[in-house]
Amino acid sequence: MRHQRVIASIEKPLYNMLMESARNSGISLSLKVRDILKAKMEEETQNEDAYWGKIAESRLHQKTTPLETVRREIMRKRK
Repeated sequence: MRHQRVIASIEKPLYNMLMESARNSGISLSLKVRDILKAKMEEETQNEDAYWGKIAESRLHQKTTPLETVRREIMRKRK
């Protein structure tokens, strides 16, 4: 399987920090950047899942469905 590549321009101080971190970890710069990006994406996915979970939970406890709420709002604005 061929891996996709990304080209990015970064500031010199950030590049130096990444290089030092990769060197300290004993891995290549590419692997270090990949690991950081992967961890960040997993974190964002967990945050998004938690957000939608809260929305779903709140909807379970509503007496009206979101569609009914929208319909009522439209009808109220028409009056």
